Amino acid sequence: MDKKLSSIVRAFVCGGVICLGIQLIMTVLGSVLPPEVPLALRGSIALLIGGVITIALTLSGAYAKIDRFGGMGANVPFIGLVPAVAGVMCEARAHGASLGGAALAALKAMGMLFGCGFAISLIIGFALTALGVGIFA
Repeated sequence: MDKKLSSIVRAFVCGGVICLGIQLIMTVLGSVLPPEVPLALRGSIALLIGGVITIALTLSGAYAKIDRFGGMGANVPFIGLVPAVAGVMCEARAHGASLGGAALAALKAMGMLFGCGFAISLIIGFALTALGVGIFA
């Protein structure tokens, strides 16, 4: 049980640090960009910068160490999607799949990830609406 708790704490800390980093980037962008730039655009730019940083960390091999430490905490935030998909592709290639087969495996992983997230969002949305809490209540 101690190992499970340690894994959960590391995932929480890793995901929190990643999200804190993106928030820090958004704050810096807010002070650098003109005030007319909407918050949604600043968030998009922050995620783009975070994605570029993640690609650089993945190519240098540093994100693999972060992934080993944080587990799902490193994969669940949006910027963790790039190394997770790259990992699926690399593993498929290591098992003898062609480049197209590896890309298909990555698409399946992304479809499962987004499909599950969409299904859970729908279930929670319908449940909250049925309870009178949702935006459609």
